[in-house]
Amino acid sequence: MNAELDHNEHAAPTSSRPSYDDVNSMAIFMTVIISSIVTVVIVAAVQGMAYQFQNSFTAAQNKAYPQLQSVQKIDAQKKSLLDAPTPIEAAMENVIKQYGRAVTNAANTTGNNTTEKAEH
Repeated sequence: MNAELDHNEHAAPTSSRPSYDDVNSMAIFMTVIISSIVTVVIVAAVQGMAYQFQNSFTAAQNKAYPQLQSVQKIDAQKKSLLDAPTPIEAAMENVIKQYGRAVTNAANTTGNNTTEKAEH
């Protein structure tokens, strides 16, 4: 028995630390590649679902709230203004007719003052 103990004492010590030869680099590489692909697929799926929910919410919101009558009137007025532009003098006359009061023409009063100053 002593002979066996002596033989084991001279044997190379076994290390409990792993060596670089023990690391399976191919398995690590494949794990990284597969997990990257799975991550990209999950991100794309979540983004697609978010866009789908956003589009369905927008469509439901547009159906739930019809356009108000005041907004329809404003749109009609904008369209009529863009279709037939009115000269400023005609627009001023229309405003006076509609609201029934005279507006002093500031352009004429300032024009008269400048001509008087130019004469002196």
